[in-house]
Amino acid sequence: MSLESIYYISQVIAATALIVSLLFVGVQLKQNTQQSKQANLIAHAESLREMVQGPEYWHPLFSQPGFAEDFRFCMNRYSEASALMKTRFHGFMFALWLQIDSMHRMQKRGLFDDDLSFRYIGAWKAMISTPGGAGWWSDVSPLNNPSFEAAMQEASARMEREGIKISDAFDIFPFLKEEPGEFDTIVGKGEAVRQAPAKDGVSSPE
Repeated sequence: MSLESIYYISQVIAATALIVSLLFVGVQLKQNTQQSKQANLIAHAESLREMVQGPEYWHPLFSQPGFAEDFRFCMNRYSEASALMKTRFHGFMFALWLQIDSMHRMQKRGLFDDDLSFRYIGAWKAMISTPGGAGWWSDVSPLNNPSFEAAMQEASARMEREGIKISDAFDIFPFLKEEPGEFDTIVGKGEAVRQAPAKDGVSSPE
């Protein structure tokens, strides 16, 4: 065998080794991506658990009747809410929005399940489509990013394609919608006042 033949054979072996190495790296990257995706799903599930149990998120809704009332009022009549009611509502909604936006950013990088992302964004779209939710969203919309806005539009289009008919959160949670006359005791132009139970037929602010 000539030296030239040995040279070409060595080049072929080197090239083959390089291709095998690249394939190995590709497989490792894919495995690492899958592991990262699973880790993020676990972390997200844990954060949702903390949201349910933590005092700063969902917990006040079912542990503090006053906050639940404020939340329902703002979901229906945000523009009529007092400054305090708006502050509490904003703190809850903004924290939830950051959570969903963070999930969306992971999904864009392939680190979060597409279907789960669609469901969360669809639910968020429903929340900000109620009369009050829409009012709040209008106030904070300058903080929104084009990617998240596009994701909401995509979610709406997918819901239409799949025949999912949800106009707002009231379709999912009808108990959030105000009953006729329910909020008549909350009055005021921009500074709502909750009325205390009537005493001798006369109601007074709390």
